[in-house]
Amino acid sequence: MGAPSSTTVATAAPGQQRRRRWRALPWAVLVLWVAVVALAGPLAGKLADVQQNRAVDYLPVSADSTQVAKVQDALPGGEATDLVVVYHRDGGLTAADRSKARTQTAEIARAHELTRPPTGIPSKDGTTLMYAVSSTQPGQDDAARNAFVDDVRKVTSGGGLTAEVGGAGALNTDMKEVYSSLDGPLLYTTVAVVAVLLILIYRSPLLWLLPLVVAGVADVTAMGVVYGLHKSFDITVTGQSQGVMTILAPRSPRACSRCSARSRPSSRRTTGTARTRWAGRCSSSPRSGWCCGGWRR
Repeated sequence: MGAPSSTTVATAAPGQQRRRRWRALPWAVLVLWVAVVALAGPLAGKLADVQQNRAVDYLPVSADSTQVAKVQDALPGGEATDLVVVYHRDGGLTAADRSKARTQTAEIARAHELTRPPTGIPSKDGTTLMYAVSSTQPGQDDAARNAFVDDVRKVTSGGGLTAEVGGAGALNTDMKEVYSSLDGPLLYTTVAVVAVLLILIYRSPLLWLLPLVVAGVADVTAMGVVYGLHKSFDITVTGQSQGVMTILAPRSPRACSRCSARSRPSSRRTTGTARTRWAGRCSSSPRSGWCCGGWRR
């Protein structure tokens, strides 16, 4: 047997180079997505800070209420935070209760700039006393509005007298708190349901993690992109829309899961070459393209 000819060596060299490129391609894709997550992660964490959960934020841009809200935004103190403080005692308010209510509302008036001094309105049966508290000091600043509502609740709490703080301003604060608290439970519940389904489908201790990782990357990337769009084009971001996006993100790995499920028998039959090891035979698209982070031909 003689030494291989130069033609054989020259023919083998391009094949080896192609195989090396195919081996490096998955790692290049992995590095790309790690870079995307590293860039989108800090932006995704800031998305909750730019939420707007007023009633007009859920209306079309052309609606009259939305246009009025824009005019109010341009005015100094154009939007008032309206609260209603209600004192109640089942057996009837005593003189000490009424005195305490006046003292507390006066303390609120000293600590904040109110549109008018609070005036108590008693009920006919004498069990309830209501004060209207309104301030334009917070304006459109959600953090200032929440601080104002929390301070009013702190002043009126305790002492054996039932005091509740309601009104439009308190409702907006409570809505934002509820929507913010939904993100975690929604995400955990969705991940748990998807994980159970994937384990039942794949019957593998590790393969089910791939779609979940894809879903996590999709969620972080989507939130980072939305934050960038908000900063660039001033689009409205609400707690409801962010919650819906958190639910929809785990649906992104569906095509990838179909690809993985169909590629397993093919990969066992064609483990001879480096190209087929990384190629997922996905039937969701008849054309060549990216599938599950690998190049499909």
